[in-house]
Formats: sequence, structure tokens, C-alpha cells
Amino acid sequence: MPEKTLLRKRNQQLLQLACSEAMHSGNFHKFLHEVVQISSETLDVERVGVWFYNSDHSKIFCECLYERGTGKFTKGFDLSARQYPQYFKALAERRAIVADDAQHDKDTQEFTENYLKKFDIRSMLDAPIRRTRGVVGIVCHEHIGSARHWTAEEEQFAATISDFITMALQERERKTAPVSGWITQVAKKLLPAAIKPVPSCECQPRDSDKTVGDRPDFA
Repeated sequence: MPEKTLLRKRNQQLLQLACSEAMHSGNFHKFLHEVVQISSETLDVERVGVWFYNSDHSKIFCECLYERGTGKFTKGFDLSARQYPQYFKALAERRAIVADDAQHDKDTQEFTENYLKKFDIRSMLDAPIRRTRGVVGIVCHEHIGSARHWTAEEEQFAATISDFITMALQERERKTAPVSGWITQVAKKLLPAAIKPVPSCECQPRDSDKTVGDRPDFA
């Protein structure tokens, strides 16, 4: 496919995510399904997963994994920093982990016996998901069958996907925050400094606006 056509396709897919009803309504898990499926199709990779750290950053948990060949979505397994120290170190330090030959790359070769060979994964392109306090997760693109050279444009696409996930996290928090507190926060940002913030309203938050319970360390 010509490069201009590929670029146009990627831009169209990013526009689709930017306009996602799931993201703007705070339906985070539905949005993750959209993200991994679109990423898989756009970059032509078999597996795309979104992982999040636990509270002490000792593990990452798979929140959503899409396998293109079967069309299945799965979740629930984890990887530990104790078992894969170099990979976790690279996650914390880099904008992206680009492994054309994942089974021999210094940042990903730790996965070879227990993960990469098991799923015939030959190349990985991982982009950290960042919040203001640091990395909270990772979006991982896994190419199977043969080694693959990732282009700069593909690296940028993966980084943009991780930025969309960050925005979706922020939108979910806004949707689930108590109504009165959210109004006060907006007032403080928008009104001139000379004007006092609007007092919190007396209305009670709707059930759908209440803060959700425990979950992986997304914040």
C-alpha cells in the first residue's frame, strides 16, 4: 500500500478514536475495545493489549487484549517486575519500546521463553501510558510470524494511541467525580482570579456519577 494511503488510513482511524462516543461518555472499557481493535487493523498486527500497573508498580495487569485472528478480547493475566526487570526499567524511562527482533532485544528478550515463543511473537512496539505522576500503563503491539521493522510513523501512531488512553482515563474520572466537586473545579479554572470560586451546589450526585471502586492503578 502506498505510503500516502497508509498515512491517510492512520489519520482516519485516529479521527475515529477522537470522536469516539465511548471515550466522551466515560465508557472506558468499551473505548479500550475500540482502541485495541483499531490499532491492530491499522498497524496490521495480530495482538494488541492494554496493561496497567498495580499500586506499587511491581506488576502490570492486562486490562484488554485483542487477538485479530480470532476476534477475541481477553483480560486478567499479569507480568511482574521481579521476573522482567529490564522491561520494567525501559517502560519507566522511554517514550516507546521498539523491538524489531523481540526475542533478542535487550529490553524484551526476558519474555522469550515464557511469553514470546508461546505466542510466536517476533516484534514488539510498546508505548507507555502516562499521567502527570508518571507511567501508569502500556499499550503493546505484538507482531507474530516473522521479525518486523517498525517505522517512525508507526512509532508515532503507537504513542498517539497511548495519549488517547490517557485522555479516556481523564474523561472517565470527570464523569465519575461527584457533581458538586466537579463544578467547583471547573469554576476555579475558568473564572478570573479576582472572582471567588462558585460554591459547591447542594445537589446529590447521580448513581452513574459516583466514584467507582477499587481497580488497577489507572490514576
